[in-house]
Amino acid sequence: MVTFASPCRAPEWRLCLMSSDYAQLVSDASSLIQLSILIVGIGRVAEMRKGFVDPTYRSRAFWSGFLMVVIAVTNATGLIPLPSGIAGSLISNLPFMAIIGVCFAFVDRTAIVGMKSDFFHRNILGWMQVRIPLDVVMAGSLVYGTIAFTAPESTAPSPPLWDLIGMFQILIVAVGLLGFGAVVIIIASRRTPDQTLKKNIRLLGIALGWFVLALVNFSIVPSADVATVIGSLLTILATYFLYLSAMSLTPLGRTIREESK
Repeated sequence: MVTFASPCRAPEWRLCLMSSDYAQLVSDASSLIQLSILIVGIGRVAEMRKGFVDPTYRSRAFWSGFLMVVIAVTNATGLIPLPSGIAGSLISNLPFMAIIGVCFAFVDRTAIVGMKSDFFHRNILGWMQVRIPLDVVMAGSLVYGTIAFTAPESTAPSPPLWDLIGMFQILIVAVGLLGFGAVVIIIASRRTPDQTLKKNIRLLGIALGWFVLALVNFSIVPSADVATVIGSLLTILATYFLYLSAMSLTPLGRTIREESK
């Protein structure tokens, strides 16, 4: 699940303003590579979903395709010139916010599917009790971050403290909640007897793990250039494993198509 697009694409992230031409080139190349993977993946997922009759697998295909579309939009906006001011900030940052929100919603659905497919329906790390409170925390974080990103003073040389907190709390919340979600769904993948679901959920957990590492990288690496390069590589891995996760449903899709003829 990350993005799987690099969060460094947004001009408001202060560290990214310091990136060199080389780091920017790597970031742009990463976006193009991810777009190539995503375009193929979106087309394949659309075909697979038409062939599924089981609602669980149709849902898996839908969420995979939806997340791929959001990631593709985020990468595309990073490759085009954007207007300055609030409009440019919204266009630049809202797709990245959407990635985090859709990722978390996908994780929630995946965790529920994994627990329902478990013979004993075991609750994993209290997910069923904490999922709604975590939804509220995630939604509040995204709303606060959006307000901070689009505030006129956010582009000032010395933005106010509440503005900085609004920007960087998103990284903290996303790393914490998505990291926790990745652990939950990987455990769920180990408990489901369905081998197709097992592989699909496990690969999604790995993709999400790479995305979380990319977010951590942008939080702790002091050099903006190094953080951009490392983050670009990590997001490519995240996108590729998301693609593999979606494609792991293909064997079942072929079987259903053949049986329905």
